[in-house]
Amino acid sequence: MNPSVFRLRVVIDHEEDVFRDIEIRSDQTFEVLHGAIQQAFEFDNSQMASFYLSNATWEKGQEVALFDMDDERSENPILTMHQTTLGQLIAAKSDRLLYVFDFLLMWCFYLEVVEVNTLPAGVDYPRLVQYFGDAPDQYSKAKDDDLENMALSNLAEQLKDLDYFDPDQEAPESEDNAS
Repeated sequence: MNPSVFRLRVVIDHEEDVFRDIEIRSDQTFEVLHGAIQQAFEFDNSQMASFYLSNATWEKGQEVALFDMDDERSENPILTMHQTTLGQLIAAKSDRLLYVFDFLLMWCFYLEVVEVNTLPAGVDYPRLVQYFGDAPDQYSKAKDDDLENMALSNLAEQLKDLDYFDPDQEAPESEDNAS
């Protein structure tokens, strides 16, 4: 069977509307798609990533991991990006995937097949065919721990502004604890 060309709309989960349309052959691997997404969004490909089959409500399904970290006790073996072609798992318009990059910062991308075409001669794939919006900086997203620390720091600063709170002063003894 001749390979097809998938046109994938790749939307990044970000405050601004940002997407890229990437065309890729059905016989190319998820590793090639991973690299194309990294390039299209100007990320540096320095972190772990996984694709997940998805449905109409964007739930995670079968994982396609960057590396084989399969636990022998697992019921479902993990597929790897370098061994799995797109055509093995997706085939039709509206098929969906999730792509998670950097498991600390949790960049999440939503991919949907918007077209399936026959493979024309003389065209190199993958290729970026449409883009909208400016891609965010890869490191602009704070880790959850950073957000929590910032919130606690801000709270402490606000409490310092109150007249009755002095973080350097010892707490007064309660009458119950006085001896």
